[in-house]
Amino acid sequence: MKFIVALIGVIAFIFGYHFVAHYFYLKREVRYAQEEIEWHKLHHPSRAGGTYVNGVWIDYRLQSFNSGRTWYAMEIDSGFDEVILGEVEAVYPGLMKTIKGWDKFMELTKDGPIKEITPKVDSVFKDVGITVNKK
Repeated sequence: MKFIVALIGVIAFIFGYHFVAHYFYLKREVRYAQEEIEWHKLHHPSRAGGTYVNGVWIDYRLQSFNSGRTWYAMEIDSGFDEVILGEVEAVYPGLMKTIKGWDKFMELTKDGPIKEITPKVDSVFKDVGITVNKK
């Protein structure tokens, strides 16, 4: 009987040790994966969406390979490979100004609705193609 209890204790210890070791291994792997994702988001940012630029609707997919200093227009071909179309301003003139305008617009509205149309707000509206009728 003592032998069976000892054997069960040894088996429980081995499985418990394996479980705890595996838990910490997985926890470390998840942390490494999260760090790698953050590194790629910082050094190779991408943006996708759609907007009007100069009265024309553009669906865009953008990628930067140098932390956002230079942006490239991308598309996915029929074989699901990414194709670089060229620098954004060469492919879609005015798109980066519009995107930066929308970023400013989102910054203006993060605390709630815009209560007063100041020259700064009006400038941001013009960058994204919004016209305000003043009475």
